[in-house]
Amino acid sequence: MKKIIAILSFLFIVASLVPSLAAAAEPITAFPGAEGAAMYITGGRGGDVYEVTSLEDYTSSETAIPGTLRYGLAKVANSNAKSTVIVFRVSGTIHLKEKIKTNVFNLTIAGQTAPGDGIAIGNYSVSLGGSNIIIRYLRFRGGFAELDDTFSPNAPKMMIDHCSFSWSTDEVLSSKDKSSITVQWSIISDSLNMSIHDKGAHGYGGIWGGTNVSYHHNLIANNNSRNPRLDRDFRLEKDAPLLFDLRNNVLYNWGANSGYGGENATGVNVVNNYYKAGPATFDDVRSRVFNPWSEQPGNYYIEGNYVDGYPGISANNWAGGVQPEYGLGTVNRLQSQVPITYKQADGTTVDTSVTTDSATDAYGKVLEHAGAILPKRDSLDARIVSDVRNGLGKFANTPDGDGGFPALTETTLSADYDTDHDGIPNSWETANGLDVNSAADGKADSGDGYTYLEQYLNSLLGNGSHNPAIAITSPSANAMLQANHDIVIDATASDNDDDGAISKVEFSFYDTKAMKLIPLGTVTSAPYTYIWTNAPEGTHYLYAKATDSSGTQTLSSMVVIHVNDASGTGTWTSADIGTVTLPGASSVSETGSSSFIVKGTGEIGATDDGIQSSDAFQYTYRDIAGDMELSSTINFQNPSEYDNGVKSGLMIRQDLTADSPFAMITVMKEEYYGSRIHFMSRSARGELVESTAKSNVTLPALLKISRYGNEVKGLISIDGGANWEVVGSVALDLPSHAYMGMAVDATKSTNNFNYYNSSMFENTKLRTDNITGAVFSTGNLLMNENDGDPSVSVQFSNRSELDKNGVLVLALYDADENIVNYSYSSDLVEGQGIRALTANFQLPLHAAGYKLKAFVWDTLASKQVISNVAELPLVQR
Repeated sequence: MKKIIAILSFLFIVASLVPSLAAAAEPITAFPGAEGAAMYITGGRGGDVYEVTSLEDYTSSETAIPGTLRYGLAKVANSNAKSTVIVFRVSGTIHLKEKIKTNVFNLTIAGQTAPGDGIAIGNYSVSLGGSNIIIRYLRFRGGFAELDDTFSPNAPKMMIDHCSFSWSTDEVLSSKDKSSITVQWSIISDSLNMSIHDKGAHGYGGIWGGTNVSYHHNLIANNNSRNPRLDRDFRLEKDAPLLFDLRNNVLYNWGANSGYGGENATGVNVVNNYYKAGPATFDDVRSRVFNPWSEQPGNYYIEGNYVDGYPGISANNWAGGVQPEYGLGTVNRLQSQVPITYKQADGTTVDTSVTTDSATDAYGKVLEHAGAILPKRDSLDARIVSDVRNGLGKFANTPDGDGGFPALTETTLSADYDTDHDGIPNSWETANGLDVNSAADGKADSGDGYTYLEQYLNSLLGNGSHNPAIAITSPSANAMLQANHDIVIDATASDNDDDGAISKVEFSFYDTKAMKLIPLGTVTSAPYTYIWTNAPEGTHYLYAKATDSSGTQTLSSMVVIHVNDASGTGTWTSADIGTVTLPGASSVSETGSSSFIVKGTGEIGATDDGIQSSDAFQYTYRDIAGDMELSSTINFQNPSEYDNGVKSGLMIRQDLTADSPFAMITVMKEEYYGSRIHFMSRSARGELVESTAKSNVTLPALLKISRYGNEVKGLISIDGGANWEVVGSVALDLPSHAYMGMAVDATKSTNNFNYYNSSMFENTKLRTDNITGAVFSTGNLLMNENDGDPSVSVQFSNRSELDKNGVLVLALYDADENIVNYSYSSDLVEGQGIRALTANFQLPLHAAGYKLKAFVWDTLASKQVISNVAELPLVQR
């Protein structure tokens, strides 16, 4: 009987263990709320804890600093894949001294453990390879110290949750060929559009690819293009099925393109995303959901996406929202009727599920919860979210131009905060029955598969404070104001918590010339008005930042103003030609009477979409008769605040109508080329513009345009004017009077944002030289009469109003137009005046058909004629 009982008891014990064993076999998610392709990775679970205790950084040539983030990542990289959890005992911004690029394995970086305002990593990019990595609640703020992505998840099995990425000089976040990646509840925004990329405007969201990849519930905002660009043939193995899943994201204020690419893509879901065009979105892509590559067949399931303002496309994404690269006729080779699921090689379906909301529900949830919101959302993310709600915003070009780094309070936790350094504060350990003096319990399983450290990490909540509301109400956007006068800046601010209040509003401006954010002042009570005294000339971005009683902050949307000098242009006339979007302005610069600041909008000639037959631009000009030339050293005053195609140069124009014939030598910002010199011309009224380009140049550039008769030349000098190279020339049928001057445009894109070109024209010289005179012979022209050589004289009248040097020449030509002899005077005095030159020439016995000509050379070395040529009669006495 005892034997039977023993057997029954054993069977009972085994049976009772079966559910537990089955439960243990069930995988648990990386953390509650982890979804998508990387939902089951483990990161640093059960591993050692590394504490970041310093905001410092060091370069590869400097001594390593323990306690820094870089030191911790290096330690993990050298740990032979030992599991590690990185926690933070400090808050603030880590200003990197160089890029972080390393391979790490089995790692969790828990940004939510930082006190105060949390952690930001700035100035340089971060690229993490390896495998099995979890990153949560961190801000990556890039910069323009190097050409790179802000963050590159270059590892398979990576989970990115509630992070904020911005300020790249290429893509903000790119991951091309890895597997099992989730990016969720994050903000991917504000790439630097006109920064240091050699292609010019290149502020892009990301290149995304790989096998079994999920991007869900993210805010993707203020990136010109690649939102995303799906990678080319992004299968890891030749026959591996693909799942790239893009769902429940909010896409806002893209520029030239939303999402595109995906050559040879074998499985892409684009489901229930919310698309909202913004001020910078080009007109022809405002309704675009996706622009798939369609030269080869693909497999796209695109359904349920909401396009703000386009109800028909929202109801049926394939009825205009999907715009294949090779035309609508290629749609059938792309469209999948059912969602794509990922299966392993053995046919087993992999769970990559995401709790899917409707697009409109996702819009509200993403704006409320995306980004590094623990311990609190910072002022930059708060501004971005507010701009999405209100339809505001622009492309960023520099961090300071985007409002600057958020001011995160630098806080250090006390020594007794976590006695055993297991990542769990003493207060939480005590409340949950753990030993504050034993680090082992942090690694221990809490009973549900998560360690006690993970239970603590998953329990963290924000401070409960919502970001306040702030807006500049005056001056209005693109206001034209006068330099050295006071500007009144008004703002409204309110706290979004019932029990809170606004403690202060800080005003600042971004100087587009200095490329620097400059504080103005602080107001601590309503009305929130600041008087900016003696505002300097320039285009400025105004910002206001509100702080509530909990220390939570919001940055206002930017308001651009244009502060212009009213000193005038002397004898030059300033006018807008054609239809411009903002009025231009010109003034004599403080650097001297021959230097000018010329500002304007519009477009001269060629655009990205073709070539125009009429112009719109700001022109500062003179009405001049006869031959002339104009030279100046030209540079953009705020080169990061333009778009590709912007032009500043010297022009001669038949008249002041928009379609007038003209010729122009100009500096132009170009995609792929940087700054190039173009010679542009329109030969007849209303015709298209022709252009000749010179290779890349370094600014500032010394340019010259000349008219002699009907020939117009555009020239450049790289040695200060000693030598000139012709960029282009054209024969124009110009009247005796024509308009020569300085011209600028701003290449208006087909969107709702206006750039304002401000350019400097220094050491500007206008030459309008004429030669008059007569020849007086003192003897007979025939040598055999021996009465002496003929003597001739000529007067040179320098009518230039600006400084000029030159060589006055009297030359004797034979009947075949060859120079027989010449005499010259190189002592032409700068400025106005009349100079005379007398010369004696020996004439041959037979001088029939000989001529005397007078003109001015630039220099004896160049022998370049810079004046009209006067043919003087030979007079016999």
